[in-house]
Amino acid sequence: MLSHAACRANVAPCASVPHNSTLAIMIKLSIISAAIGLSWGLAMADESEAPQNVSTPYGETQTTRTIVDPVPQQISAVEEETLEQFRLLALHAESFAHAHGQTLNDSDLKILDVAFQSWRNTENSAYTDQQVMEVLGAYLGEKLNRELRMEWVVVTDEYGTDYAVRGIDFEVMAFPFSSVWKRIEDGQHDFLYGVYHAVKNQLSDGEVKRRIRK
Repeated sequence: MLSHAACRANVAPCASVPHNSTLAIMIKLSIISAAIGLSWGLAMADESEAPQNVSTPYGETQTTRTIVDPVPQQISAVEEETLEQFRLLALHAESFAHAHGQTLNDSDLKILDVAFQSWRNTENSAYTDQQVMEVLGAYLGEKLNRELRMEWVVVTDEYGTDYAVRGIDFEVMAFPFSSVWKRIEDGQHDFLYGVYHAVKNQLSDGEVKRRIRK
């Protein structure tokens, strides 16, 4: 995973996906993953974490705020082919929810949080850790882009390379894939909704810098 300068919040309606057989879905996800070359476990910077209370329409929830030392970054655009792969991955969130007894609606992230917890409690799930990270990370990123005016970027620094979403108008970044992977590694759940609103609140608090577009 990639660390990002300053502090990071570890931190749509979903299109209909035919409920193909689980095997077909897994094969399709494997092909998509290979196509975009997702890889994880990159070196992390020295960092500290603190719980962060986040206001949401359902009351306060808690997510993790990670503080890292600022490091030089190279931020570049994501190729259209990769963007299409992210869109395809996000479509599988509905099938993931359905496989764990849930149906997506307007409370999609809350529902996916429940599905994620169910997946964690399921032995011999058809979904691997990697596939869950890819599907939920892509879905979260696509939702942030669509609803909060953000866009996919590739961020590279001395610790590695990661996909992030970046505010189109303001200098705010979130790392959807890394956010999911962190919860898989730490055994946490009930976080997607919190990450979304942490980013939303950061964009609306008036303290972030307006992005200078070249």
